Amino acid sequence: MLVVVAGGAGFLGASLVDRLQAEGDELVVVDDLSHGHLANLTEARRRGGVRFHRMDVAQGGLATLADRVRADAWVHLATAIDPVRAWEDPTGEARAVVPGGIEVLRAAAATGARAVLVSSGAYLYPAQLTGATRAGDVPRPVHPSGAARLALEAYAGAYAARGLEVATLVLGTVYGPRQDPLGPGLVARAAWTMLQNQAPRVDGDGRQERDFLFVDDAVDAVARAVHATPAPGRVLVGTGTATGVLDVVEQLAARIGWAGEPQWAPARPGDPRRSALDPAAAGKALNWQPWTRLEDGLGLTVDWLKARLPGRHRHIGR
Repeated sequence: MLVVVAGGAGFLGASLVDRLQAEGDELVVVDDLSHGHLANLTEARRRGGVRFHRMDVAQGGLATLADRVRADAWVHLATAIDPVRAWEDPTGEARAVVPGGIEVLRAAAATGARAVLVSSGAYLYPAQLTGATRAGDVPRPVHPSGAARLALEAYAGAYAARGLEVATLVLGTVYGPRQDPLGPGLVARAAWTMLQNQAPRVDGDGRQERDFLFVDDAVDAVARAVHATPAPGRVLVGTGTATGVLDVVEQLAARIGWAGEPQWAPARPGDPRRSALDPAAAGKALNWQPWTRLEDGLGLTVDWLKARLPGRHRHIGR
């Protein structure tokens, strides 16, 4: 297949490019490099079969690209989440998520391709108290990030009603190698801080719980959605297990050998208290299941970051 990956120079996107390339697909990566980095694509571009276009998908231009490349599938990953900035600039958050997603839907519809949209579960289901969210549960976002993603899902539904093949994958909290340690992602940020013998920041009481999903597992689900026939529709992709933020920090500290107290910060407005996504529907729709244990995924992430400590002359990537 010929696949366009919007946001393909980022953490999740570059890993998806590697996976699809290994399966024999030809890739076109579109990224404005505001969050991604070309270093993430170095090996994929060296192997060949990957073209790169620097552009902001929300600013137009995809229609022209669609006519030129005639892709079989379009994947929209250009939706970075920064929970603090989303409240400071909710219009900017919506602008980062919705217009780019609409342009991907338009490009796919205009050329008879399929669209795969990637979303975030924690901000769509913030009031979960026990168990795991199931596919039929109604999203009730109380945060700009969740509201923007729910709006994009509504557009996807409108295009699907007109015959477009659309898959929307709602992911858990993705972590792993290539995640930007200077960004908002807890695992990479906390590990990078402790590797430099500094106290990691923990927001609120640290008892917030997330469904931590290793990047390779997330990529596996997205790749399956790209190739599945027919497109699987809306699918929750998670481990079904909620793990406390402070528990993850403590596991990282033990692995790194850092001893000390976290740097406590105020709770973030609208921050979900608990999130876990039931993987049962993904198992049926995509023959997918999570296979990476949290302790193994944390270890792989720490090892990747260790190799990029200052003085080792390696770019940390994003």
